Amino acid sequence: MTRSLTLILLAPLLGSASFAQAVHVVTSDGPTMAQAIAAAQDGDVVLVRAATAGAIAVNGKSISVVADVGFTPTVSSLTVENVPAGGRVVVRGFLVDSAIGSGALANVRDNAGSVWLEETRVVVRPFLFLSPLAAVRVAASAHVTARACIFEPADAIGGLTGRGHGLLIEGSAVALFDVTCRGGEGVGGTMGGIPPGPGGSGVRLETGSLFASGSTFVGGVGGIHPFSVTPLPGGAGGDAIVVGGAAVLRDCTFVPGAGGFGTGGQGPAGQPATILPGGTIQTLAGAARHFSISTPVEETQNATYTASGLPGEGVGVLFSLAPIQGTPFPFFDGVLALDLGASGDAFFLGNVPVGGTLVATAPMPGLPPPFQGVTFFEQSFFFDLPPTYLTLGPSSSLVILDDSL
Repeated sequence: MTRSLTLILLAPLLGSASFAQAVHVVTSDGPTMAQAIAAAQDGDVVLVRAATAGAIAVNGKSISVVADVGFTPTVSSLTVENVPAGGRVVVRGFLVDSAIGSGALANVRDNAGSVWLEETRVVVRPFLFLSPLAAVRVAASAHVTARACIFEPADAIGGLTGRGHGLLIEGSAVALFDVTCRGGEGVGGTMGGIPPGPGGSGVRLETGSLFASGSTFVGGVGGIHPFSVTPLPGGAGGDAIVVGGAAVLRDCTFVPGAGGFGTGGQGPAGQPATILPGGTIQTLAGAARHFSISTPVEETQNATYTASGLPGEGVGVLFSLAPIQGTPFPFFDGVLALDLGASGDAFFLGNVPVGGTLVATAPMPGLPPPFQGVTFFEQSFFFDLPPTYLTLGPSSSLVILDDSL
């Protein structure tokens, strides 16, 4: 994509931005994460340049919280809640790692707007002898997109504590692209005869919908039972995915959890997929596509686009200032995640080479005053020539920063 085309396409959208566009920088010397989020207005960017940064807690705001290039900050928890309709939150580039005694370490709940999680790893650890419910819980949220994330428990150590599910979905619409979800080890049995528990599921979809492409779901190992008066088998392995809502899956990997060890033998392994009453699974044929954008990037500098697909395919990119509730398009084998109204457009990125991965750079426009930073939302699509199909691919955010930051 040429410089002139980039400026022609992206620059006019800045004039349609209705939000503030300030940048709040978090460093080890301050301000803190909490202070920066409190100061941020709708449309602002919280840019993190610190190794550790407290907790991410966004309530009722439309902001982007992103790690700067060269940083992967560790935070103690992640909560995004009460994002209003038409609002959007981006969280990108973090390690969420802490111990909890119940619930989930990362909570996305009660959101009428859109939430995007990218390149973020959530590692949940049990607190004392208490067991967490999940690494990530999504509840009552209209549209949650996760790309290139890992949701998992800490390494199993054996014992009384369980580690829950990788991802728990309740009454929400979720899209996963290249995400790994691992269930935790089951609760261990006791010498008094309490049997061990099953391993957690990689993903448990209670109600709502799930679209997943190129993702991996791993069930947890069943709980152990090494000592007891009465021999008992170990706990059952966790299922890779449990579906009580509507799931559409493309080119995903399912790894059931192994049964736990017990004095009465090993427990049974989990299932690749379990469908609960009212649940459905639709499997789409063909290979998953992959897409990412290097971000954040300074104005007038190059952003790197990486797209993987079938050799010879054309790659296009949709972009907008606003995501929307993911709308399934079965004919296009995917979910449309962008609002392509007045603030939307598209460009041709290139053709996938023989090796299967296209890497292209594109210069970013300058930001007119008073903009310090702006967040774009982009989604890939893949097609053949002459056109006989079009496949919607993954989405990725793009944050452009003023070069004075």
